Order: sequence, then structure tokens, then C-alpha cells
Amino acid sequence: MSNFLRRLRINAEQYGDREAIVFGTQRITYKKLEEETDKLAAALSKRLSGKQVPVIIYHSRGIDFIKIMLAVIKCDCFYIPLEEIYPVDRVRTIYRDINAEIIISDLLDSDYDMKVFNPETDSIVEDGSWKAEKIGRNDQDIIYVMYTSGTTGMPKGIAIKDENVDNLINTFGRILYNHFEENINVGLIAPFSFDTSVKQIYCALYYAKTLVIADYTVRSFGRKIHDFHNKHALTICDATPSHIKLMLIQKSKQPSKLPYLFIGGENLQWSLLKEYREQINRDCKFVNLYGPTECCVDVSYNFIDEISHDHGSVPIGKEFDNTTLVIQDENGQSALNDGIGELIVYGKQVGFGYVGNNKADGYIFNDDGVAIGYRTGDLARYDDEHNIIILSRKDRQVKINGYRIELGEIESRIKDCCGTQCHVAYFNSEKKAGLIAFVVKGPKECNKNKLNDHLIKYLMPYMIPKEYVFLDSLPLNTNGKIDEKKLRDIYDSEKAGLVRATVNT
Repeated sequence: MSNFLRRLRINAEQYGDREAIVFGTQRITYKKLEEETDKLAAALSKRLSGKQVPVIIYHSRGIDFIKIMLAVIKCDCFYIPLEEIYPVDRVRTIYRDINAEIIISDLLDSDYDMKVFNPETDSIVEDGSWKAEKIGRNDQDIIYVMYTSGTTGMPKGIAIKDENVDNLINTFGRILYNHFEENINVGLIAPFSFDTSVKQIYCALYYAKTLVIADYTVRSFGRKIHDFHNKHALTICDATPSHIKLMLIQKSKQPSKLPYLFIGGENLQWSLLKEYREQINRDCKFVNLYGPTECCVDVSYNFIDEISHDHGSVPIGKEFDNTTLVIQDENGQSALNDGIGELIVYGKQVGFGYVGNNKADGYIFNDDGVAIGYRTGDLARYDDEHNIIILSRKDRQVKINGYRIELGEIESRIKDCCGTQCHVAYFNSEKKAGLIAFVVKGPKECNKNKLNDHLIKYLMPYMIPKEYVFLDSLPLNTNGKIDEKKLRDIYDSEKAGLVRATVNT
């Protein structure tokens, strides 16, 4: 049995009446959580062909989603979390890519070409209890696969092992959770399909705390995020820098009482923390977290009690347990002093690798084919105190509100629709911010409505361009590459006479 599942059984015995998860008016205790996931695991095991098979969860947000996650891993299988915000065609693409054995859903019916199991309507009555000895997991088993945007036009699946999650849990226990002997409430704002949710779910349940899940409406409104913190007397909650900006724009009348804020997903600026302290919560302690999805959520942490700078990026901090971070230049040598290089991760946070039909690289394997390192694609340097500062990306990947987006995936879908050249750029300034698609006019009819109707079938809402600009051709620089500076100038020009179409997403 895995360390995590063993701990859940202990928690059910020692803290049986304590609330494990809260979602709106729904509540479940640790004892009830263990009983219901055992029953679901027993029923689910009869639908699966064996161990370590992929199971997609395409389900409404709430306690049931987490119960299904736990039941899947109790069957020694692994899950792929896809919340209801996923377009059905994207779900179908992932289902085929990973060759899922079953999809557990309250959002689909038998009309779809997927094997659907709905716990609410399908019988889960089982004679006898689910026996602990049936759970034969080991630390090298896959526990989940998280899908992110892919450069080839296809989403790519990243497999994470039990060992990775154990290391994540143990590190957070050492730096924070073990300091609380009493119960605390841990807030979760991130989607279950976003890897930030992993640390909140697994750490809260492992350390027998109460996990409080926010509904979809909370994450989009600063005042609601602020009120969510106070209403549930949270001790810890997750956030992206974009969430903090929303809270600064849409302030609540009540001062925030949140003691600890986990921040990740985007590059964090000192000035943003200073504003938060001055305007929202003077006593909040921050934990700046950094890590790619390929390395089980986070690989470093920076515990911030005092705001020591007025501007610049916040360093990503200390390495997680059993983890090493290295900055290498183009020649594969360590980048020292002011040298800039790619950040590479080694150790127990490095995941299993990519799955399905995706051939993306980045992982470093040993002679036995085991992933031991990961090239993040992030350019970084050391500051004067030998802290790591993230500067930019090597490739065309961008992050919006913590979501990782490969611009090439959007371009591929636009080309499928219009059959012409296109280029998607992310403009981020005080005046303009968002994804802009520059589309070359072609023989096919291609307009904003046609593009929008096509893209929403395959892409997540945050991947839909805010505006389309139609051109006769794309400008090139002297090296024959697309000139993004000229595209920005064209976009900003009031005299360009271009067709612009704002798309609401």
C-alpha cells in the first residue's frame, strides 16, 4: 500500500469525525471518505482489466471528484483529471491519445464514443469491504497524468509517480504542515486539471487537515477570493500573481486574515507582494513556489516574511527535498555569476515522462530508461546572493494566470480551420494584454465567427485569442523569421486599417 493511502486509513481511525473536505454546503468526514472511496474502488475494480490502466475523470467540481481520484489509485490505476471546463472534443482527443480504459463522468452519456461510467447512476453496491491488502501500489507506479498544451497541436500528457507525490508531501510537511498540531483549513482555488491543486489536495488529506474547495466563480473575482479566505478561516490557500492582481483591483471592505499564501504559476514580482501587504493583509506570509508540471508541481520554495525589495523578480528559493537545480549555458557548463542558462531539475521531483502519442522531449533519462532530470526551458541566472531568478522562456510557451500555453497548438488549430499561415502572439502591457492571432487571408472564407466556433471545440477557454488580425502576409525579419516587433507595431497602429474582431471568451 502506498504511504498516502496508508495515511488516509490512519486518519480515518484517528480523526474519523473531522471534516476532510468542504465544498459549498457539502461536507464529508475522514471516516466517511474512507468508507465511500473503498466502496467505489470495489465497484470500479470490476470494470478495469488490471493494474496501472488509465482512467479519465471528466466530472463536475466537488467532493465526488476527489472521491473518484482516491478510488482510482486504490485500484492501483492512475487518473487523468479533466474538469467540466474542458471541451468535449478535447476530452475525446485525450481519451484516444492515452487509450483510456474508462471515463468516469457525470457530464457524458452513452451517446459519446467513450466507455462511460457514472457513479451516480451505475450501481456501486459491493458485498464486503475493500480490503487493504488489495492495494498493491509501489512508489514507481503512476498516480496521475496531467495534460497541458502541446507544441504539435495536440495536448501532451505528463505522468507523475507515487514517489514524486510522496516527496512533495514530505517537503511541505517539513517546511509548514508539521508546524500545525491542531486542525487547519486549507483552501483550494485551482482547477483539479491544473497541477497546483495536487499539493493542496494531497497535503491537506495526508496531514488530516480540512480541505475547502472554492467553486468556479471564486477564482475570477478578486473580492470573492478575498471573502473565500475569510469566510472559511483559511490558514493556507493557493494563488497565482494574477489572482493577487484581481484582489488589488477588486478590494473587499474587510481586511484579510489569511496567514499563508502559496503563490505559483507565473513569475512573481516584489512590487506585487508589497502592494498586497500594504492594501490587503499586512501580516500574510508568502511562499513563492516554482516548478514545471513535468516535475510534480513544485521543485523550490521561497518563504517570505519580509519584503526586501521594491522591484524585480522574487527568487524561486530553496530546492525541495531530494531535488537539485542546475543552470547550464549553451555549452552544457554551469552558468556562474551573471551567466544566463537553462534551468534543469534533477531528483525525486522529476516525473515519469510523457505518455500517449506525444513525442515531446525535455526529460533526461539514464541507461535504464528512467527519467532522472528535466530541462525546464526556463532561462535563469543567479543573483548576488546565489539565489535563482527566472528570466524568460527559451521557446514560445507562455503562462496566463498560471496556465501553460503552447502558442503552436493554437496556430495548428487555426491552420486546420483556415488553411493559411498564422502567428499567435501574447502581448502583455498595461494597455493591451492577451493572445492575438495574426491570420493570413487565403482562398477559404475565414472570419472571427468561423474561427471562434472551431477553436472552442478543441481548446480551453483561456487559449482562445482575444482578437484576430487579418493580413495579406506575415512580416519577416532579416533572418527570415516572423517579426513580432513589426506585428506589435501593426497591432498598435491606429492607421493600419486592419480588420479587428474582439472575441469574448
